[in-house]
Amino acid sequence: MKAYEAVIVIKPDVSTDQVDEIKNYIDEKIGKIIKQEQWGSKKLAYPIAKETKGIYSYYTFDADAQNIKDLNHWLGIHRNVLRHLIVKRSEV
Repeated sequence: MKAYEAVIVIKPDVSTDQVDEIKNYIDEKIGKIIKQEQWGSKKLAYPIAKETKGIYSYYTFDADAQNIKDLNHWLGIHRNVLRHLIVKRSEV
């Protein structure tokens, strides 16, 4: 398993249960969450799907490469996710 980081921008009008749905998916099906931060609602640089604000969430987790592919696909089709970025952490 390798360490990854993800930043996920969620629609601003979602409930905390829907934000927790993403956390639970990562924790139960993808890998082990090491760290989670909620960066809060921020104004977007440009509108995405007619939204001008988004809730930013940051996750650090361990997972296998195949699970990252599945997570990337799941976040891409999730109705509340505006944008996401997953990167492999460098070995420091």
